[in-house]
Amino acid sequence: MPFERAEQVFLRAVGRLGDALRGAQRRREPFGETPGGRRGGGWPEPFFGVAIILEGMLQGTGNTMAPFVFNIIGMWGVRILGTFVCTRLLHMGLVAAWACMIAHNLLLFLLLLTYCLRGRWNPLTRG
Repeated sequence: MPFERAEQVFLRAVGRLGDALRGAQRRREPFGETPGGRRGGGWPEPFFGVAIILEGMLQGTGNTMAPFVFNIIGMWGVRILGTFVCTRLLHMGLVAAWACMIAHNLLLFLLLLTYCLRGRWNPLTRG
């Protein structure tokens, strides 16, 4: 009897979540129009996701220095300094600030992917 009640509560919660997601999808498509009226706002997300996975993989193998250095370079060199230069010095606006965030995510993806493909991080191949 308690299991049946838990199952009913779970199914009701999943149904409400589905209703909420369908409502959100009607309001704005994830790869459709963004709040500023621009199209294609979601294309950098897969690169960000892969970068997070690669970073976690490296940290899980005990290699924490490379992700740390890559994040410092990207965060301070691209995201913070780039946003400051674009918005304050060049007066490019909010779109430039978002472009710097996207550039940081892409740089992080490329640095981590290159590092992982070289294979020096792998503890099984160290000799």
